[in-house]
Amino acid sequence: MKTKITLSFLVVLFCTVSVFSQKNVIYVQGNATPNVSDAYLIAALTTAGYTVTAKDDDDATTEAAVSDATTNLVVISSTVGGSKVTKFAWVDKPIIVWEGATYLAYGLAGVNGGGFDNTLSLAINLTSNTHPLQTGFSVGDNVIFTGTATAGTFSQFTFYAGPTKPAIRLATLSSNLDLTKGAWVLFEKGTELSPNTAGTIVGYPADGLSVNTRIIVPFSNDFFATPNDLGLKLFMNSAEYALTGNVKAALSKNTISNNSFYPIPAKNMIYVKDEQVKSISIYNTLGSEVLKANNNLSKGVDISNLPAGSYIIKASVNNGTLSSKLIKE
Repeated sequence: MKTKITLSFLVVLFCTVSVFSQKNVIYVQGNATPNVSDAYLIAALTTAGYTVTAKDDDDATTEAAVSDATTNLVVISSTVGGSKVTKFAWVDKPIIVWEGATYLAYGLAGVNGGGFDNTLSLAINLTSNTHPLQTGFSVGDNVIFTGTATAGTFSQFTFYAGPTKPAIRLATLSSNLDLTKGAWVLFEKGTELSPNTAGTIVGYPADGLSVNTRIIVPFSNDFFATPNDLGLKLFMNSAEYALTGNVKAALSKNTISNNSFYPIPAKNMIYVKDEQVKSISIYNTLGSEVLKANNNLSKGVDISNLPAGSYIIKASVNNGTLSSKLIKE
């Protein structure tokens, strides 16, 4: 009898660990092909062990994929059309987002219009660093961007801070220390949502509370393509916390794969960063060509029919041939 109890316990423990170790991400973007920022973040998540499926906001299957039981985290890029974000407002999944239209639609903004600021600043400012999401950041200014900032590089907004279960402002923009606003903001599950949204978006929760974690990050458009290590840490801290409530050691930007193909591993679609692609071939471990594509390569190659396993992918481009190991899930 004692042995049976022990085995049952181990089975339950194994199943529990399996469920909580899953890192399946639906990455919603505005186009079938990721822009440079989306491609960078997909590579970062993949390098960290996440399984990422990129979905076009126009794809009829995207909404179902976001709500699927196997999806653990949803990332909504600022390339997503403002009119297309409402369908994800009340999905019971953690969401990381930097598309401004969601702030009002999801009940996160404290004023109509959002109260947005755009800035040329290269830094965010923390008044404290005690929250797990702020691991690795210092009180005061933290530079999170490399390169030359332009209008719209960063943004912050007037977030709704409810009287009982308020959102948490993690950071503001260094160039505008308005503490009614937030550049990096956390809405935990159960956080009070703005009553301004009630009645305007179908599905607004009856209790007025967030159905799951929502984390707003400050980068806009394609400026997530060139963060420094702290900028990358901000995003990866957000991903880990959204999934587990904890934060692990962050990636260095130098550890992110510069592979010409993404995402790897891949499940449905594979893309190549070089825009001048002539053809793509995929070979099995015996060296036999199992897939060849010549048309519409800017939209990626559908590999969904390939059996799971290891392959070699090669792309013919203007400057020669690119090749890489491909893991098909």
